[in-house]
Amino acid sequence: MTQAPAKASRPQLVCRVCSSSNTHLMVEVESNQVLRCQACGHVFLNVAHTAESISTLYEDYGQQGENQYFSGMDAQVLSNIDGYLRRAQELVEVDETDQPLRLLDIGCGNGGLMQRAQQLGFAVEGVEICQPLAQLVRDRLDCRVHGCFVEDLEVDDASYDVITMYDLVEHLAEPCVDLRAVHRLLKPGGVLFVLTPNDDALVRTISKQLYRFTRGRFNRPMKKLYYPDHLSYFTKQSLHELFTRTGFEVLDWHTKNQELGRLEISWLEKIAVRALFVAGDRLSAAGGKHIAYVRKAV
Repeated sequence: MTQAPAKASRPQLVCRVCSSSNTHLMVEVESNQVLRCQACGHVFLNVAHTAESISTLYEDYGQQGENQYFSGMDAQVLSNIDGYLRRAQELVEVDETDQPLRLLDIGCGNGGLMQRAQQLGFAVEGVEICQPLAQLVRDRLDCRVHGCFVEDLEVDDASYDVITMYDLVEHLAEPCVDLRAVHRLLKPGGVLFVLTPNDDALVRTISKQLYRFTRGRFNRPMKKLYYPDHLSYFTKQSLHELFTRTGFEVLDWHTKNQELGRLEISWLEKIAVRALFVAGDRLSAAGGKHIAYVRKAV
């Protein structure tokens, strides 16, 4: 296990997934303390948040307009998103109906995924706490976007056939609370799609080893991998624990490396990362992202 070169200097939070207090300081990068739960293997930042502080954290995202997560998507990104949505369509179990499947995208950003879903025939809605972005998506896609946290949504239970959390669950201060809200909103036979960074990925494993062997002096990769916006880093064990605790069963799960075009790194770093991605593809569960499709447990 990778140990930090410094000891924790502030109280350690309980695990964001299983609430265990049996956690230890895995690594400290600048002011970011990264803890690991000894009970379920979850990795998370040792920083407490409230609804107000989370709202403040993302209030400026909309000021950048087009320079958001879904902006400038290349052909590979679009193809992958379409594949994720089509797989969700295949897994949904609903009675025969002429009505389009209802999709809710939580943390919709500027609506990139929702736009692809519309083109595939979904009736789309979004959730976005950054109000400028929420209004941007309403104007662009002519659809409903809820400007609140998902647990505060005032909609009927069992309203949606598909709910998507594309690079979202790692941002949540209380992922169990949010997934229980998703459980309420999802129809029987509906599907929740989750994409999130994989803390067991080969690139993360090597980066942590380099950090340990250099006693923290070589920390650039760690700065790129662990940063304040991401409050959680799921292992396969902890992601399954999250699903089980919130009433879901896994239908399909695998790992996949992120598109290189999305990474804000130098061309030289991309060469190194590409080599690690190729190696990771040959190892089970070593890809950079978890790709999971779940539904309510029977």
